[in-house]
Amino acid sequence: MSGLKSYTDAMTGRAVAETLVGLVLTTLLVLLPAGLLEFSQGADPAEAFLDSGPRLIFGTFAIPGAVWAVLLLIGNIRNRRRASGWAYLTNQLSAVVVAVLGVVGWLVVAMVQGGWALLIVGIVMFVALLFVGASIPALLLTHFAFFRHGAAPSAGAPQGESAAGSFQALGLQEPE
Repeated sequence: MSGLKSYTDAMTGRAVAETLVGLVLTTLLVLLPAGLLEFSQGADPAEAFLDSGPRLIFGTFAIPGAVWAVLLLIGNIRNRRRASGWAYLTNQLSAVVVAVLGVVGWLVVAMVQGGWALLIVGIVMFVALLFVGASIPALLLTHFAFFRHGAAPSAGAPQGESAAGSFQALGLQEPE
C-alpha cells in the first residue's frame, strides 16, 4: 500500500509540474505578440514588452487566466493515467472554453456600461485569440515533449514483467 501511495503522490506532483510548465509557456507565448503589437505602435522595447503588453493581457484576461490555471491543474490530475493526447485535448478544450467565457463576460460588462465600452469586447476577442493561439504550441510542448506519458502500468503486474514485455515488443533481448 505504501508503494501505491508514493506512486499517487509522485503522479500528483507531476501534474502540478505539468500545469506550471504549461502556464509559463502559455504566458510567455501570449506576452510575446502582445509586446510586439505595442512595439509596432511606437512604444520603446522595454515599455512594450515589460509594461504595455503585459498590461493588455493581464488587464483583460486575468480572471479567465486564473480560471484556466485551475482547470489545467484539474485536467492534469484527472488525466495523469491517460495518454498524452487525452491530456492535451482536455486542456486545449478548457482553454477554448475559458476564452469564449472571457469574451462573453466582457460582453456582459460592456452591455451594462453601454457607449464606447463595447470597444473593449473587440480588444478582448483579440486577446482571447492570442491566448488560444499561444496555448496550442505551449500545451503541445508540455504534453508531448516535456511530460509525455502513456497509460499507467497495472498495479498487479511486477515491474520486471512490464519491462521484459517492452523489450520483446521491440525485438530486443532483455539485459541481464
